[in-house]
Amino acid sequence: MDKNGSIGNRHMNDAAHRDESNTPSLFYRRLSVWIGLVVSLALTVTVALYLKKIVDASVRREFLYECNEVKAKIIERLAVHARILRSGASFFDASASVQRKDWHIFAGRQKLEQQLPGLQGIGFSLLIPKERLARHIQQIRSEGFSDYQVKPTGDREIYSAIIYLEPFSARNLSAFGYDMLSEPVRRAAMEQARDTDSAVLSGKVVLVQESAVDVQAGTLMYVPVYKKGMPTSSVEERRAAIYGWVYIPCRMNDLIEGVLVASGIHKEKIPDFKVYDGDQRSVSTLLYEYRKVPLNGSESASRPATQIPVYFNGHRWTLLFTQTRVSPFSTAYLSVWLALAAGLTFTLLLNAMHHSLITRIEAQRITGQLAADLQKSEERYSITLTAVNDGIWDWHVPSGDAFFSPVYYSLLGYDDREFPGNYTAWRDLVHPEDLERVERDLQRSVETGKGFEVALRMRMKSGEWLWVSTRGKTAERDSDGKAVRMVGTLSDITDRKIAEQLLYNKNAELERFAYTISHDLKSPLITIQSYAVIISKDMDTGRFERARADLRRIEGAAVKMTALLEDLLALSRAGMKMKEPAPVDMNRLVKDVLTQMEGLVTESHATVMVQPGLPPVVGDRRRIAEVVQNLLENAIKYMGDQAAPRIEMGIRQDGNERVFFVRDNGKGIAPRFHETVFDLFSKLDADSNGTGVGLALVKQIVEMHGGRVWVESGGEGKGSRFCFTIKEGINER
Repeated sequence: MDKNGSIGNRHMNDAAHRDESNTPSLFYRRLSVWIGLVVSLALTVTVALYLKKIVDASVRREFLYECNEVKAKIIERLAVHARILRSGASFFDASASVQRKDWHIFAGRQKLEQQLPGLQGIGFSLLIPKERLARHIQQIRSEGFSDYQVKPTGDREIYSAIIYLEPFSARNLSAFGYDMLSEPVRRAAMEQARDTDSAVLSGKVVLVQESAVDVQAGTLMYVPVYKKGMPTSSVEERRAAIYGWVYIPCRMNDLIEGVLVASGIHKEKIPDFKVYDGDQRSVSTLLYEYRKVPLNGSESASRPATQIPVYFNGHRWTLLFTQTRVSPFSTAYLSVWLALAAGLTFTLLLNAMHHSLITRIEAQRITGQLAADLQKSEERYSITLTAVNDGIWDWHVPSGDAFFSPVYYSLLGYDDREFPGNYTAWRDLVHPEDLERVERDLQRSVETGKGFEVALRMRMKSGEWLWVSTRGKTAERDSDGKAVRMVGTLSDITDRKIAEQLLYNKNAELERFAYTISHDLKSPLITIQSYAVIISKDMDTGRFERARADLRRIEGAAVKMTALLEDLLALSRAGMKMKEPAPVDMNRLVKDVLTQMEGLVTESHATVMVQPGLPPVVGDRRRIAEVVQNLLENAIKYMGDQAAPRIEMGIRQDGNERVFFVRDNGKGIAPRFHETVFDLFSKLDADSNGTGVGLALVKQIVEMHGGRVWVESGGEGKGSRFCFTIKEGINER
């Protein structure tokens, strides 16, 4: 007893000692849990904020790109106006004299309304010395304009008068005879055009064409016309030789909206913006305002804005773009929320796991298991990092020399340094269709110093095209601010591109599916609804015989709808998870299918022959039986008036591929229907039985087994052969 008691006491003391010694360890373990929780939360928030910063930058880049697109379209339109005016001035130079009808023909040939929507017209203003004013007025009146007058009236040393303006109708009639030199803003632009022999924009004006309704800010563009034969080398010579001005009046709302319509830029892509005359932004200089959604003052003031100048031959417009705020709950920030949710979930799970390890009796066993799981997770993480490792590039811009990391070469299937490290070698690998776009983005980044990211295709060593994403930014500039070095990364995004295409195809397929279902289900429903109304009337009038006939029609429509829904149900089940692949004896399977179809085969008087020794396959036996049954039923259904219907099921070898086939001597299928015959609800014979789901079901089941299905037929009356292959295993969807 004493000995045993001593041993027992010693064990109790040892246990107590272990508990005492473990108390600090337990405290530190619990403390580490809370520290880990805080650190994990901090890391999660940091990653989320970093991702948000990336998304914000991407949204900003897209906004600036859209701003510059609008700017480019406006500059392009102004250049077109200048070219038209130059052609008008050339028309005066090349003609002995330009009469009103000549100007009408010239303006009509320009097709201004079709080519340049928003343009007010094109005109000519004649310079008139004071001593020639009376003769000028008399000449214009002699042309049939009895009330013609140069306006505004008054005594001036020199006048000008708009004598040609096309189209010569509507608002433009009010400008006839107007002296633009009498108004300071117009005069300044006309004199600048005269002295510089260039196309010049005026400042903000109100056009004389404006009425009391829908008044818009306006601007004019002038090109000088000089007297033929006189020298124009110097400013003095040009002032002496001036004959008049061809000009274009523009109502700014019509002009800018015409530019936006003709540009092809999607309306939703255009940011809110204003156009100011000069570099001062005020109500007095505001030329145009574009706003998609009206905002109150506080909302407008809080939105980020970007100011971009537009210069045209010395005249400046200021474009003020206002960026639309992107909601933090929009799809653009989906990655941020996913990262935050994943981080919080992981943090909470990790915290709960730590608490469980501390409080549960089986801590050691759980710890061991978790350690093993953690090791596997780390291995997977390490493999993932290796798999998604990006290639690195470093480009010396002036020389064109570049460094490509070993991973960069590996992504394209090359050994390290297998192709030269320079810009030319890289350029030769870019897909020709992507090269111009990529070089444009790259050049913009070189000029602005801002980072870029672009998706492109590059040729691998095997000759195949690989979808990649390359990102880069200027890392070094010289004393003049020019880019010297750019660095960046290269990532393989082939899987993402494939997924995007698959998603697009699936969405298109779903849209066609929904439309077809609504169309095919609507017909029997309309039948039921129509005859229900007729039966109700017949019951009221006692016409029971006709009511019974209509009830039979309703029953037929219901049967048709039931068949359609059953076929759709079969199609949907074919897309669900199938059974585990197992060996299938095709000889036994075909025999069982024919046993089930015995009544249909007998009724059709068809001879069905099965090639002996069909090879086995691996897959879902019940689904493969549906393929065989549908193909046999299809052959019987479209046998036509064949006196001796014959169907054959067999196997053939096409290279390394085993092809099963069901051949008949029936109606046949024209080549133009060989692809569409497998579409959902596709029926070549609208009067035939069935719903048009059978071959779509066959296609889906075969593709689930990794195979393909197609039809071979010489055309109508030459029979058909439906072929399919089955690979081992099942592709689950």
